[in-house]
Amino acid sequence: MKGEQGEVVTIRYIRQVEGDGWDEGGVSYVGGHGNLIRGLEAELEGREEGEIFQARGAAD
Repeated sequence: MKGEQGEVVTIRYIRQVEGDGWDEGGVSYVGGHGNLIRGLEAELEGREEGEIFQARGAAD
């Protein structure tokens, strides 16, 4: 199922934290409300459940 605006979406992630190694976890959010790191929600739009991908983002 594709994440659509207004739907609750849960993602699992592994991220590289500059200077601190690796971190992994999960987060749920409601699509279309801008509650994620800038740009990440746009990267998730239209992706299928179980899809694996890479995204880059900068911490503000």
